[in-house]
Amino acid sequence: MHAVCRKVQGIPYEPPKPQGMKANLKVLVDVSVRSNPEPMPADTLAPGFGSWAHPKLVGEMTGSSLVLRQKSLRYANGKMMAPVEIASFLEAGIVPALNIAAPDEDEEVRTLTSSALARLAREPNGREQMIKHSSIKVLQKLVKDSVQEVRANCLTAILELGRDPSGCAALIDAGCVKLLVDAAPAEAPELQAPSLAALRICMMQSAGLAEAIATGAILTMIGMLAAESPSTREYAALCLAALTVELGEKTVARKGDAIGKLVELLETEAEAKAVTAQLAALMSLTVENEGKHEAVEKKAYKVLLPLLQQSALLELQGGMTPATCTLTVNVAKCIANIAEAPKGRKKLQPALEQLRPLAESSEMLVRKHAAAAVERVTWKP
Repeated sequence: MHAVCRKVQGIPYEPPKPQGMKANLKVLVDVSVRSNPEPMPADTLAPGFGSWAHPKLVGEMTGSSLVLRQKSLRYANGKMMAPVEIASFLEAGIVPALNIAAPDEDEEVRTLTSSALARLAREPNGREQMIKHSSIKVLQKLVKDSVQEVRANCLTAILELGRDPSGCAALIDAGCVKLLVDAAPAEAPELQAPSLAALRICMMQSAGLAEAIATGAILTMIGMLAAESPSTREYAALCLAALTVELGEKTVARKGDAIGKLVELLETEAEAKAVTAQLAALMSLTVENEGKHEAVEKKAYKVLLPLLQQSALLELQGGMTPATCTLTVNVAKCIANIAEAPKGRKKLQPALEQLRPLAESSEMLVRKHAAAAVERVTWKP
């Protein structure tokens, strides 16, 4: 038993030689029952420290030994899968330690540090500590790191922080919106979608939306509509829809040929989520009159009619899902918008064949917006 305990603790152990019962008892009392009677090996961490493991690990994260920095961070990342471990590490001061360790020259240390920050950002207490100790400034530096995994971890941490209202406000105050707008187009294709997802969550607050508009996010999103990744195209369209609520922003988007590019994308887009997001952006841009007329000129009706036919077929087959309902609603809204233009109303007459069955759909939102579209397409002066 003593051999097993000492091995787990990382302490060398040699069994005592038989010297009779008295001598053996004396050894047990004087030596074996004492905690750590032998010197602790230099590279032994948590197993040898029991309840003091978390402070010891946190201390080694900023120590002079590279090996110990790596080992402590590796061990902490493995342990922080459990909330109770996260609580213990937070109490031991892991957030300030990670802030200090973040600029390390060693690639593995930076990767492990960013991974730990991303994990902490998923917990309310972790986010609170990160805001308190200004970890956002650390993330802003690491998000420009040369290592892609480090940047990916930082984007995850920013996204998780943004889910909390106070965290989102802190990100906006720290200037993360401009950072994300500027960095997203040049980011690796795999990380463009997380960048835009983080930007979108910051834009849910009015201050973040205003800053995004001021930093030229509208034209940036238009440029990213045709990105390589379907997820990137989806988030670019969602961001564009959020950015073009007001008339002035719609005008900026139209000058950037956003409607024409959305129509082109909808002709070939295969991903349903991307189609839904692109329809949301088109819907936003066709609310005002200039947008309606431009959509007719760009022949948006030619891409809307096939999408409407697909939705009508799904309704007929009873195959509507929450995702296809949203897509159908967006199609109906776009048709209703464009039908307010006389030429658009004329071109959209064939849509009535599908809109009327959809106006009797069992799905409330589909029924409501399909009925509104029927009313617009059939309107006569």
